[in-house]
Amino acid sequence: VRHDRAGVVWNQVGNKMTGSYAIGTASFGSAVSIAASGDAAIVSGVNDNNGRGAIWILRKLGNNWVQEGNKIVGATNGLNNPEANQGISIALSADATTAIVGAWRYNNMVGGAWILNIKLVHLSMIFIPPLDLLEV
Repeated sequence: VRHDRAGVVWNQVGNKMTGSYAIGTASFGSAVSIAASGDAAIVSGVNDNNGRGAIWILRKLGNNWVQEGNKIVGATNGLNNPEANQGISIALSADATTAIVGAWRYNNMVGGAWILNIKLVHLSMIFIPPLDLLEV
């Protein structure tokens, strides 16, 4: 729910934000990040699908928030393991075109981070392996 301040009073603007297709008790809102314009947000549910985790991109249309595309779940190499907790940490760029999503329990608690390139209704996910998996 977004609120605007009118003097000393805060007023709700638009509908309550929710994510579609959550599996189980997703803990929607575990982590949130909003674009500088205030018109786009990324929200996680770290307990979606038995702790695998998921994230949702939301856009403000008029005074309402709508989900942009489907919920986003991790790539098949690791995040399909229970309890990866994808979305335990998230950040969204000021212009809402790039996000980073953390999964601290990925690969038996090695952890991982994923970069999302966001383009209107097209979302793509690029796997960035944990530092100890990178060759130097």
